[in-house]
Amino acid sequence: LYGLYPSDLFNPEERPDEYDAALLALDSRLEQGGGHTGWSRAWVACLSARAGRGEAVREHLRGLVVDFATESLLDLHPPRIFQIDGNLGAAACLNEALAQYWNGCLHLLRALPAAWPSGRVSGMHVPGGHRISFRWQDGQLVDLHVKLGYAGALTIAGPGLAQRKVLTGRPDELFDLHVARTDN
Repeated sequence: LYGLYPSDLFNPEERPDEYDAALLALDSRLEQGGGHTGWSRAWVACLSARAGRGEAVREHLRGLVVDFATESLLDLHPPRIFQIDGNLGAAACLNEALAQYWNGCLHLLRALPAAWPSGRVSGMHVPGGHRISFRWQDGQLVDLHVKLGYAGALTIAGPGLAQRKVLTGRPDELFDLHVARTDN
């Protein structure tokens, strides 16, 4: 399933058949009992995030903490051996749920669980050397701040944006977007 995550080879826009096949393979693996070690659960969480399955993200992150973490939140592999993969994978999953990059576009809040209706991110680095900060409310983007990186251009999609935004400019140029609510 590398083509789904961490690669962006299989995505719903460029290769929808392969993307759908990867999701079927993921579901089949989980039905057969996959995701039962810290590293495996973390990867399943990341795959779920890339697939835009917010509720599965929450379920797998919760399972990672409840089933595999110590009181200090260190990930343990049976029989209680420290394993960094689960910890780093959990952080990767959080990033992927909130901001994922594929097909030349930054997709914000694509795998947002319903239990996280409002929140904010500050100073996240994304491909192209860009740094973003954003806030969401009721699952919709409210504010978006972008500092362009070395690439000098960034395309952004997300809930609350009527269409994709394309930001172009000099490296280190700042953009502040206040997103119009689509439900008003």
